Amino acid sequence: MPPFVGSTDSSSTAILLAHYRAFRARQASVMMTGVSTTGFVGDVGVSIPAGQVNVVAPQATLIAQPPEVMIGVSLVDVGERTDEGHIITAVTPAWMSVLRELESDSNALSRLDSRQMEELVAGAYREEGWEVTLTPRSGDGGRDVIARRDDFGAIKLLDQVKAYKPGHLVEAEEVRAMYGVLNLDQKASKAVITTTSRFAPHVAQDFANVTPTRLDLRDGADLRRWLATIFARFGR
Repeated sequence: MPPFVGSTDSSSTAILLAHYRAFRARQASVMMTGVSTTGFVGDVGVSIPAGQVNVVAPQATLIAQPPEVMIGVSLVDVGERTDEGHIITAVTPAWMSVLRELESDSNALSRLDSRQMEELVAGAYREEGWEVTLTPRSGDGGRDVIARRDDFGAIKLLDQVKAYKPGHLVEAEEVRAMYGVLNLDQKASKAVITTTSRFAPHVAQDFANVTPTRLDLRDGADLRRWLATIFARFGR
């Protein structure tokens, strides 16, 4: 079902309620992905129970759609642009919404596109206290997220995020390429490969001499545990 776009006056509210109920039987909630009083649709990512309307402001524009569709919703706020990318300044309510949904649905990550997965990981580092840079969509040099901190010495992590379907395994060639990226950056301390899927069976053995000191392999189960720990500490 396509998104409904309307205002918060009484007639539009009635239509919006009807739209919600149309897929209520198959969906527990809807995702309000945009709110604007100026005509420009921003990113909010707030969960609204089916059959209810959250009125944000008079005549505010709403875009409502099932939560499995999060097209164009940003999970992080970005600030200054550097030579490496954009500095992450904060996570958005949509980031919190994804982690909250992940508590009850282990497949929640599959509803994110590849860029949103990069933002999810970048936001997780940010919540842990790292200074985080999100690299451009293209020309990133094999690095999707760069995380730094200096409270335990100068540490620089390079994270490559692979939003793969469950059956799509990360192969040794991909890990080897990322390890090459690490070796080319003399200031980098460690490389991380984060995937929503799993690594091929032989990968852990092939790179055992450099894990976890120089290379960390974070599969989907590890990713979910990491996010759950962060949410338990910072998200409630």
